[in-house]
Amino acid sequence: MVAALLRRRLTWRGQGGPWTPVLRVVAVLVVLLGIAASVSIARGWDAAVRRQRDERLDRTAASRTATIRGALRHYEDALQAERSLWQASTFVSREDFRIFARTLDLARRYPGLQRISWRAFVPDEQAAAFVAGARRDGAPDFTIRPPGRRPAYYVTLYSELASRPGSTIGLDARATPSVLAALERARDSGQTTMSGQTTLAVDLRLPPGERPVAFELLVPVYRDQAPVRTVAQRRAAFRGWACGQFRAADFLNAATRSVQLSTGVELYDPAVGGDPIATFPAGFRAGGPDMRTDSVSLGGRTFRLRYAPLPGTPILTERTIPATLLLGIGTAISVLLGTLLWLLAQVGTLYQRVGRLAR
Repeated sequence: MVAALLRRRLTWRGQGGPWTPVLRVVAVLVVLLGIAASVSIARGWDAAVRRQRDERLDRTAASRTATIRGALRHYEDALQAERSLWQASTFVSREDFRIFARTLDLARRYPGLQRISWRAFVPDEQAAAFVAGARRDGAPDFTIRPPGRRPAYYVTLYSELASRPGSTIGLDARATPSVLAALERARDSGQTTMSGQTTLAVDLRLPPGERPVAFELLVPVYRDQAPVRTVAQRRAAFRGWACGQFRAADFLNAATRSVQLSTGVELYDPAVGGDPIATFPAGFRAGGPDMRTDSVSLGGRTFRLRYAPLPGTPILTERTIPATLLLGIGTAISVLLGTLLWLLAQVGTLYQRVGRLAR
C-alpha cells in the first residue's frame, strides 16, 4: 500500500499537462526571435537615420555647388553684355565704357568681380595710331607697357574700376604668361575662357606668399557679321577681349555668404594641385566621414570643391532615437515575454501537482 502511494507520487511529480513543454519551447522561441527581430529593427533604423543624413548632406553640397556655378555664370553674363556693347558699336569711348560699367552696378550685382576691362588686339603697325587715339579719348598719359616693339599687343584700353590702386590701363598681356595662353585660346576657339592662376595688379605690392590667387575670365569679341567658322576667320575678324578679374577667395565668399552657414567649403585648382586656393569660412578644413566632393567648370577650367558640415549644424545635432535604445527595448520586451511564458508553464505545472496531491 505504501509502495503504491510512493509510486503514484513520483509519477505525478513529472506531469504538468501536455501543453507545458510546448509553452516552455514557445518562451525560448519568443526570447530568441524577439532578440533577433530587435537587432534587425535596430540595424534598419540606424541605416535609415544614416541614409537620411547622407541625403541631406548630398542635397546641401549639390545646392552649394549650384550656387557657386551660378556665380561664375553670372560673371560671364556681365562680360557677354560687354561683348554686345562692342559688337553694337564701331567705336566705344572711354566715357561710354565708364557709363556702361556704372550701369552694371558691379559691387552690388556682381559681388567678388573686381573689375571689367576691354583688352584690344593691336598689330604692331597700328600701335602708334592706337596710342594716339587713346590719348585723344581722355588718357593723355596712355602708353603701352612694358615698352618695346612686338609683332602684336594685347593692350588693356579700358578698365573699371580703374580708379582703385593697381590700374592695368596700357598693360600688354603678352608680357603676362599666366594670361597669355588663355587669351589666345579664347581668340581661336570663340568660347569663354578662364586664365590660369594670376595676381591682380593691386595685390602685387604684397609679399609673394601673401598674394591672393586670382583668375581672369575672357570673352572674345569679333567684328559683327564677320564669318567666324574657322580659326583663320576668327583671327581675321578679331577685335579684342571682354575681361573680368576676380580673386578666388572673394568669389567664394560672395557665392556662399547668401546661404545658411551650415556647411564649409574648400576650393581647389586641380591644374596646380596643393592646398585649397580659397575656403569659406576662412581657415575651414574639410574632413571626416561626412565630407562631400563636387566640381564646377567654366571656360575650360575645372575647380574641385570639398564640403563638410560645420560643428553645431542641425545636420549633426538633430536628435533621433538611438539604435542602441531600440535594441535594448526590444531585447527587454522579448526577455520579459519569454519569462512570463516560462513562469506560466511553471505555474501550470505546480497547479496540476497541487490538484493531484489534493485528490
